[in-house]
Amino acid sequence: MSENIFQIGDEVVFVDSHEHKFGPQYYPKVGTVGTIVEVLPTSSVLDLRIQWPKGSTSGNDKWAVLYDWVEPFPDQGEIEKSDLPISFLLDAEV
Repeated sequence: MSENIFQIGDEVVFVDSHEHKFGPQYYPKVGTVGTIVEVLPTSSVLDLRIQWPKGSTSGNDKWAVLYDWVEPFPDQGEIEKSDLPISFLLDAEV
C-alpha cells in the first residue's frame, strides 16, 4: 500500500499467509481481526502496531506489521461475505 489509510482504533484483517507461516508467534492466522494501537513513524521499518486477540500470537499479542499485510475490516453494517478473506469464512462457526 502506498499511502496510510489507517488510523488508531481501526479494525483490520490479517491477510498475509506467508508471514503467518514463517512467524506465527508474531502474525496470526489469515482472517484474524485486530485493532490498530499505533501508527508508526515513516522512518520505521514496519508501519502499524496491531493488538491481536489474546492467544492468537504470543506475548501480549501486540505486534507491528506492514500496510500490505492487513486490510481494513468493514463496519459491521457493511459486511458482506464477498468482502471477507476465504480463510475467515472457513474458520467461522456456522
